[in-house]
Amino acid sequence: MNIRIIKTSDPVYWYADKIGKVYEVARENVHTVGGPGGVSVRIGGFVDAGDFEIVNEEASDLGVIEQMQAEINELKSKVAVLEGAKISIREAGENTFRAVVKGKSLLPKTPQQIRNEIVAKAKADVAGRYKVSGRIPNKWSDDRDVEFIVNKEKRTVAVLLRGYLSGQVYEKGIAKADPSDCFNVHIGKAIALRRALGLEVPAEYSNAPAPTEVRIGDVIWYSDKYPRLTVVEHTNFTSCEVGLEFLKIYPFVEYKIIDDSSE
Repeated sequence: MNIRIIKTSDPVYWYADKIGKVYEVARENVHTVGGPGGVSVRIGGFVDAGDFEIVNEEASDLGVIEQMQAEINELKSKVAVLEGAKISIREAGENTFRAVVKGKSLLPKTPQQIRNEIVAKAKADVAGRYKVSGRIPNKWSDDRDVEFIVNKEKRTVAVLLRGYLSGQVYEKGIAKADPSDCFNVHIGKAIALRRALGLEVPAEYSNAPAPTEVRIGDVIWYSDKYPRLTVVEHTNFTSCEVGLEFLKIYPFVEYKIIDDSSE
């Protein structure tokens, strides 16, 4: 015989949190001193007479089926939630996967991704200060023509702001990459232009993480004999170029990205 727990006469009873559970009876008509009597189940213990109902085998089987159906419905609901959230797994970096839910990353960004965002911000920062004419407006005098002077060997970017009408240099700014940093002309232009305009330079421009993924157009330091090698598509190790294929085929080759401007 099987019974189903329907309630508990006392919250301290062992089956207080087992309401709805079905148990096999080990002994019937168990009497207690001053109590209503009850039954003893195989897994658990004594159950008061008023706290259970008798179920037959057919009803018990039906209860198992209902429980299984409930579990199936719960799994379906979870699947529906995941599909509704449009979870996608996309590859990020070298054999690293990033889970994205509704466009928001669940994992920290890689240093390369952070750098990419900073470079994109620097490009927009510079482009956003130009009028359609390609000049920077000035409310006190004539608009400014912008002239950038890039010296990749010295790792500097200078900017001269000349009057459109007068040709006179009114403002200038300069940015120089630290010897230990990777030079990027776009970040350099944003820093130099902000300094020329007397604007605050965001700390992220000066503290951008170093690139970790070599790409076509990057410049790497390979050795004292080959201090500046431009990365090209195909293997072509010359005095000024190296193929991306070579760097991937021989990952043990040590090098350092010193310029990721890709210009």
